[in-house]
Amino acid sequence: MQKIGGLRSVNPYNPFLGMWITLTRQPRWTDQSLHPKQRNTREQSIRLYTINNAFLTFEEKGSLEPGKLADFVILQQDILECPVNEDKDIQVKETWLGRKRVYQVPEK
Repeated sequence: MQKIGGLRSVNPYNPFLGMWITLTRQPRWTDQSLHPKQRNTREQSIRLYTINNAFLTFEEKGSLEPGKLADFVILQQDILECPVNEDKDIQVKETWLGRKRVYQVPEK
C-alpha cells in the first residue's frame, strides 16, 4: 500500500471508502455501476470489514457478544441509514478497545 492519501492510495486504507466501493461498484471513469448484481448490501459490507477480517487474522473480535472484548467505533452518522454516497465520507467520533476509549475527535 502506498500511503499517498486515504483516497489516492493504490489500495485505499479508508474502510468507509472500501465499503462504499462494495456498495456501489462504481469505477472512477463512469457514474454507472460495474456489474451491479455484485454489489453488497450495507450489512454485508460492514461484515466484510469487521467480523470477516477478524476471522482472517485469527482474532476473537468483530462482533459484540458476551465474553468478547468490546472493540467498537462510534460514527458521526448512521452508516445503515445515510445516503449511500455519504458512506465514503463517514468519520469516526470515538474508538474503543478493550473497554477503553483510545480515540476521540477533539472538541471544537
